[in-house]
Amino acid sequence: MAGRAKLQFYVLVPLLLREAKLVAIQLQLVSEDALTRYRANNYKALDGKILQCWNKYDARDMKTSDFLKIIGNIYGDNVWI
Repeated sequence: MAGRAKLQFYVLVPLLLREAKLVAIQLQLVSEDALTRYRANNYKALDGKILQCWNKYDARDMKTSDFLKIIGNIYGDNVWI
């Protein structure tokens, strides 16, 4: 975001300060549901699979070892997304 890779300290500090202020504003907006985040379709699908698996585990419909195996497979299949 700074426009180059190597920055001098006196250039970096004001940029970090500006970013910190933006994060605080974004956090407030998200907590007030005034700001939403864009999620790519492939990540939405991935989140859906994880949520479905978590719900089954939470309902005690699967063992911990099975849950971890499935989650590992979900992430393992999608390492390069």
